Amino acid sequence: MIYGSGSSSGMHVSGHGYQEDLKLMLTLMKPKYFVPIHGELRMLHHHRLLAESVGVEQGNTFIINNGDIIDIEHGIARQTRHIPVGNTYVDGGDVGNVGDFVLRDRKQFSEDGMLIVVLTISKTEGKMLSEPETMSRGFTDSDFSELRKKVKQLTTRIVNELQEENRSERKVLKREIKKSIQQHVFNKMKKKPMVVPIIIEI
Repeated sequence: MIYGSGSSSGMHVSGHGYQEDLKLMLTLMKPKYFVPIHGELRMLHHHRLLAESVGVEQGNTFIINNGDIIDIEHGIARQTRHIPVGNTYVDGGDVGNVGDFVLRDRKQFSEDGMLIVVLTISKTEGKMLSEPETMSRGFTDSDFSELRKKVKQLTTRIVNELQEENRSERKVLKREIKKSIQQHVFNKMKKKPMVVPIIIEI
């Protein structure tokens, strides 16, 4: 079978048994119930018809999807239940250990962008030693040009206000900067970017 770009050589050789092989297997085993597996839906359907053609009763074959359950009780099989299943995400070499919070952050980052605000302040006085530096991901140049000015204004105002209130702890400062910037961007652009304040104390 030639498969176009399906492989480097463009060729695929089936490892599955042919129709007559499958019919022989079913005839020898004489199953009461039959569940075709592996392949596209149309292949499963044809495998079911093949089983019925050699004696498996109609209604005793099941085509199941991920999460479908076949209960067998007192020699009788029924397909009556389904359990919720999802995808397993592979992150590099790590399988299945990508937490919900990581996926949530990545989704937010992909849709609404990211803003990083680097702030250098005096360790003793809590004053800014230089203007805040802002970096972005996921914003157009025109959007970010205007946004950068506003982020500097907001950050400067928050630092000065907290300093006057003697509330210039790093934790409080980060929280207020993040909240203020996110609110501004949402009001102006209807986006909720991930905001990462980085404070360097000197």
